[in-house]
Amino acid sequence: MYFKKWISVLIVAFALVFAFAGCQNSESAEPENEISEVQEDPTDEVFKDEVSSEEVKEKIISALEEIEVDAESIGGFEKTEDGNYIFTYMGKDFTVTLDEDSEVSSVRLEESGEDLYLKGYEPYKAEDFMMPEFMKNHLIEIMKNLTELEFNMPESMEFDESAFAFRHEGDYYYTTGTVKINGGEKEHTVEMTCSFIDNTVEAQFFAVDGKTSISFTNKIVRPERQEIENP
Repeated sequence: MYFKKWISVLIVAFALVFAFAGCQNSESAEPENEISEVQEDPTDEVFKDEVSSEEVKEKIISALEEIEVDAESIGGFEKTEDGNYIFTYMGKDFTVTLDEDSEVSSVRLEESGEDLYLKGYEPYKAEDFMMPEFMKNHLIEIMKNLTELEFNMPESMEFDESAFAFRHEGDYYYTTGTVKINGGEKEHTVEMTCSFIDNTVEAQFFAVDGKTSISFTNKIVRPERQEIENP
């Protein structure tokens, strides 16, 4: 009995030692730091302090989504003196105009003067109106070739390439410029429409001084822009 009693005491003692050690380890262990990850809004860096109102910022982002412009990819976002905003996207300049109620009234592509987003009307996709630089070079070469044929291989043609006007709309590209032939004083206005389908550029329409010279299709007429019900 005496031996069994000591065995019981020893068991209880060991149990108390282990329990005490566990408490000590528990108390001495450093509490796990709960890391709360704060998700930063990627557009904060884009808009910076230019847009003070979160509500206006959300409205601008919504308008950009309508024309399929990624707000996170825009650069140079600045507020103008007249209360509008300008930014660049894929190397092109855009202007965001607000109305008196701080609603987005338009998002304009400055290169073409086209309001891709226009409050109350169907939006246009930005990619359908932006003019890539490589395409400009193609169009200039086609324009020169057609002008050369039109004027029966003249000795000289003087184009002011910096004054060429370009417009892109869907599958069609429009080009307008002026040319002097054989050093003459008169400048001729040349205009051209090309299609870009299946990675192939083809001239569809060519005119000099308003007179059609080449026409593979009727001159493209844009369908009337549709209003949106309850925008």
